[in-house]
Amino acid sequence: MTGKLGDVLREARPTIARSWAERVRLSSPLYRRAPLEELESSAGEFLDALLDAMTFGNYERIVEFMNDLAPARAQQGFEAADVQRALLMGCDVIFPVIERHFRDDARHLVWCVTQVERAIHRAVYLFNEAFQQARVREVESDREEVCGDRDALVRRFQALLAAYKLGAVAVDTQLAVIWADEQARSARCGVATLGERHVCHPLADGDECLLALALETGELQVREPVGDCVIFMAMPVRAEGGDIVEVLGITGGTSIPCAACSVEED
Repeated sequence: MTGKLGDVLREARPTIARSWAERVRLSSPLYRRAPLEELESSAGEFLDALLDAMTFGNYERIVEFMNDLAPARAQQGFEAADVQRALLMGCDVIFPVIERHFRDDARHLVWCVTQVERAIHRAVYLFNEAFQQARVREVESDREEVCGDRDALVRRFQALLAAYKLGAVAVDTQLAVIWADEQARSARCGVATLGERHVCHPLADGDECLLALALETGELQVREPVGDCVIFMAMPVRAEGGDIVEVLGITGGTSIPCAACSVEED
């Protein structure tokens, strides 16, 4: 029976591929942008893979097809549901072909429809796996790109700090240290222990902690520089929604003018 089904579908391949492509092209705005020839070629290739699966029970060709299709569609902005729907449209195109050839043999007709339906649904499952993997790779790639941009930004910031002999430390909303440059981490300064709550430098005893003030008020805090290791400027860092997510403190500053730090005397 499988041989007869394969012969029928191979003979009707051009008609099936064209009809499948036309249906898919009308199914979503993204598909409407794709050339009909490209969709027709893809439908024909998928049909060939289905024939391998139904004739020989070999799904390797379908796996290869999905491993190519999934990342391509993900990159083009398709949602998984859009592609799933397009794949399942194969049933609507293939079933009429089968019915025309086997309408006089109900038992064979049901068997053929079952084989096609089973193969297509298995293919959809394989597509879902490939699409999820493509999404994971896409997210990892984006994360690597963001991390690269962040690292470059940090290097530029550290170069700027070093040029003015400044140090920097960042704390979260609980005043736990989440980042610090080499000067702030140095044994000489010791103002930054990653993961621990920040403690103001002893030279600032008697003064309120600028980091805490910046977090509490949401405003820039400055004072005259006291030494290389004492925070003299604290800047709130806000998320897109406006909430403070961290505070950046700058240490040092004895080697540069600090007009912004001037305090109005009584």
